[in-house]
Amino acid sequence: MSPATLAAVHDKFVMRVVNHNALAEIPGFTANFKRSAEVYAILGSDHCIITATRSSALPSPPAPSTPTTTNKPNVSTLAFCPVGGVVTAGFVLADASSQQVLIRAIGPSLAPLGGVLPNPRLTVNKGTVTIKTNDDWGTTAAEVSALKAAFTAVGAFGLANGSKDSAVLLRLDAGAYTVQADSTDAGASGLVLLEVYVIKN
Repeated sequence: MSPATLAAVHDKFVMRVVNHNALAEIPGFTANFKRSAEVYAILGSDHCIITATRSSALPSPPAPSTPTTTNKPNVSTLAFCPVGGVVTAGFVLADASSQQVLIRAIGPSLAPLGGVLPNPRLTVNKGTVTIKTNDDWGTTAAEVSALKAAFTAVGAFGLANGSKDSAVLLRLDAGAYTVQADSTDAGASGLVLLEVYVIKN
């Protein structure tokens, strides 16, 4: 059965249902998830796992990883990017002061799901102005170090060095932004996960 994905977004709430066998193979998720289907929800900075089975007794879900800082709301969406197409998500920063934001477009690291975008490119826009574009995360040792620290801070699963996923760490002022993912490889299509994490100042 193809991975089933359901996304419901409401301000500080994101929920998605995905194929449980595939989820168990993604870095950051444990083999315990193989027993049933999961709902993975992000409520502010808290990661909740709700497990449903056919039996009357529900197994206890594994404890989520604990971020090293108290973070602000996070948003993620898993979508299919067609050939020549673009997946777009938006977010608004309302605080008067600038905020540090981690943004990722994940494809290759979700390979267990099957049919993923092999080489996603990430673009961050504010209105008609492009703030940042990234194709392949962590191209320098300094970038790798900073991004890995950010992954740990927000409780995001890690990325393999040299993977063709995209990720940027930015300090952004208040305003409305869009995040876009498309394919660097001509003729490619597949699933891509867009993530936005606002890190505590």
